[in-house]
Amino acid sequence: MLATLALLAAPLAAAVQDKVAVRAGRIIPVVGPEITGGVVLVEDGRIAAIGRSSEEGAPASLPVLEVPWDATVVEAPDGVLFPGMIEAHTSRGLDRPNENVPVTPFVSVLDGMDPSSTYFEDALRDGITALLVIPGNDCVIGGRGRVVKPHGRTVEAMTILPEAGMKISVAPMRNFTRLSQLAELRKVFVDLAEERERLLEKKQDEKEAEREKKEKEKEKEGAAAPKSSEEAEKVEVTEDDFDVKKRPLLDLVAGGMPAFVWCEKAMDVARAIEIASENGFGARTTLVLGPECWKAADAIREAGLSAVLDADLEHVEENPLTGEERRTFVPAVFHEKGIRFALQTTNTNLGPRYLWYQAARCVAFGVPRDAALRAITLAPAEILGLGSRLGSIEVGKDATFLLLTGDPLEGTTWVDRVFLEGQVVYERATDKRLREMLEGEVEEEKKK
Repeated sequence: MLATLALLAAPLAAAVQDKVAVRAGRIIPVVGPEITGGVVLVEDGRIAAIGRSSEEGAPASLPVLEVPWDATVVEAPDGVLFPGMIEAHTSRGLDRPNENVPVTPFVSVLDGMDPSSTYFEDALRDGITALLVIPGNDCVIGGRGRVVKPHGRTVEAMTILPEAGMKISVAPMRNFTRLSQLAELRKVFVDLAEERERLLEKKQDEKEAEREKKEKEKEKEGAAAPKSSEEAEKVEVTEDDFDVKKRPLLDLVAGGMPAFVWCEKAMDVARAIEIASENGFGARTTLVLGPECWKAADAIREAGLSAVLDADLEHVEENPLTGEERRTFVPAVFHEKGIRFALQTTNTNLGPRYLWYQAARCVAFGVPRDAALRAITLAPAEILGLGSRLGSIEVGKDATFLLLTGDPLEGTTWVDRVFLEGQVVYERATDKRLREMLEGEVEEEKKK
């Protein structure tokens, strides 16, 4: 399957090629029609050209692409070339998802991420090529996340985007009520504004004291006091004036850092939108939603926000009077409302552990196939600010894609090879641990 049970794939020490041409039986670009018998040319880690490998390829509007003589050719006549999948929100791969302190904007997952975690090993085998690793939901302000690729010996080597967003929760953390959660959250921004005012007053007082001192010195010398212009008297508060623990918040309220705001219930959504818009980061907010939050879809659409949906894609509600169950397939609601959404996985259930499975469920419940595929590729790339680099097969984008043995939404499909920026970093044929696990399954079957 696109992935197996959690085990390690040995990283390949593949040499980076200046030019690589990948011929595939099918190419699924996500942004356009599928290409039968296509070829993708990679140069210096980016997609340089896309075309047909012969006159019989489709669509006919694409030109036949002549492979340069000096390119390394990868032949996959029965393979499917598909963009690398993207996990838009996870706290796995960290030694622990949250601190005990409720407000920690100064912490970064850089210091808590374990590159040797089996989660990253499995993610690569599962076809996930980029992930936002960010603090968990059990916080008020949890700290900063970063987008990484699941390949590399150090966090720095894995990093795609270092300051990818601040984690905020509107839903109550442990031992908090919603009243205390929101009070604490609002207090953070009130205190920040008040500190800015105090620092400004202090600097103005210092400036005025300095001016008066110079005037007195001039008077003693018998010279006329200098006339300072209004511009010369102007003072500003800079980031360096603040305590280092609060500086990430300044970037947040200035709109320089995205926010990922956890909402457990529909009632949380309005508060999340309100706090974000009032404090300057409304335009760069993504809502991370529990299943019930589909009820607030109209408010989300009106605010123009994107969403990362819970791994539990179906919301079940019981009528308290009749006991009748009402089931709502959440992605279908967001698609119908025209809200951009990304899917995420969980490690608690086998099926929802895989992004392909989540997308396949969407199709099974009526979401168009192209929308379901975007929800695990281009939509999360755009949410993370990487839409110009990842999430689709387009000229100019990073050559980060998969070679699959079949359709990405088929349960019998395997990830055969993974390319990161044109370099093969995973091959199923050399996945020793996968082979050992499958041989173990065969032996167990023989014993029965």
